[in-house]
Amino acid sequence: MESRLLQQLLLALQLALAASSSSHYTFRATLRDAEIVGEARADGGALTLLAAPPMYGSGVGGYSQHESRTEIVAGALNLYVYTMASQPADEERVRILCVPGEGGSLRGCVFEDADDGAQLGEFRAVPLPERAALFGRALRPVQPAWHARLPRYEPAAASVARRATDWAAHRVGAIDRVWYVPDWLSAAEAAAVEAQLAASDESAWTQMSGRRVLECGSVMAGSGRGLLREALPPWLTALSRRLVGDGAFPPMLVPNSVAVNEYDASQGIAPHADGPIYAPRVAILSLGSPALFHFYGRQPELRSALEWDPDTDTPRHAPDGPPLQSLLLQPNSLLLFDGDAFSVHCHAVDAPADGVEVAGEAAPLVNGHLAGIESGDRVVRGRRVSLTIRYLLDFLLDADAYRPLGPGESWPG
Repeated sequence: MESRLLQQLLLALQLALAASSSSHYTFRATLRDAEIVGEARADGGALTLLAAPPMYGSGVGGYSQHESRTEIVAGALNLYVYTMASQPADEERVRILCVPGEGGSLRGCVFEDADDGAQLGEFRAVPLPERAALFGRALRPVQPAWHARLPRYEPAAASVARRATDWAAHRVGAIDRVWYVPDWLSAAEAAAVEAQLAASDESAWTQMSGRRVLECGSVMAGSGRGLLREALPPWLTALSRRLVGDGAFPPMLVPNSVAVNEYDASQGIAPHADGPIYAPRVAILSLGSPALFHFYGRQPELRSALEWDPDTDTPRHAPDGPPLQSLLLQPNSLLLFDGDAFSVHCHAVDAPADGVEVAGEAAPLVNGHLAGIESGDRVVRGRRVSLTIRYLLDFLLDADAYRPLGPGESWPG
């Protein structure tokens, strides 16, 4: 519901572009019982948006103006937005009709994108003078110096020809919205990624309970009261864009946060969920050794359970009972999940003392047909690296992460 609200505002701005010489707008939108205010910029028919707390997210879209005696302006756009109360799994498309008003303002309605689509809400948009802003700010990423010392990453040279992923063919298990793709990386691509990890600055790694971690995409602010956005290394930027091109993430949520976890044969990670600082979608890319990955039962309170467990270096979650289902994560594979699988189900990787697991022993194996294994088969663990790839939301960023928008600048996409 609230995500559609954001859609209406984006459309409002697109239309404003057609009705006014200004490219910077403030809006107020309502949808059923929800209300949102925010700002946006329009540039050459494209629109980007930033909303005010407590709603977080961004959207992009285009507009078209239909001249008539009644001066009705029509537009359509796709929008992807997350809030603490609503985390849609997919982007939505809406249509809008509005009438330009005095001073370049706009007033209109938002509809479902169908011939007989129901009205979703209303909106108003008012142009802002150049350099004026209510929430105007642009992200200022930290640029780690060690990125410049990494070898050149050339995925084109390491890639093999591939077709777009057929996600329907890779849906697995009884928990909704879980996908497993074997060999998402070729052997040459995996070697190129390993070369980047080997060249990464040793001081950037952190030793945690049961694993070694390289966090990319954010860093703690000097104030200790929030995060600063950190630029991803070029090779991770390339992988993030490939995930978007493959349909794993929508274009409005290009992954901006990656946790590289390195485990030895007897290490794992305790049952946990990733929490509300991320958009509820994650891709896990596995390298090195195979391992079993377990999903546990529903815990609707997970989104509010934010206490940190220093013994496991994960959020303090304790699911009831054994896991519901298991997947074997083979080297170079991609695991993708979102929705309830992200928000209300814990997940874990066991830490077998002898480095050996048995497929299907802890819970039913749901991806054996894709992973090339059967229940009862032994899984011998070795060094394993997982890349946990997500979109970090902006609401925990420190004020120092932002700066005013300059002349001609647009919102970050």
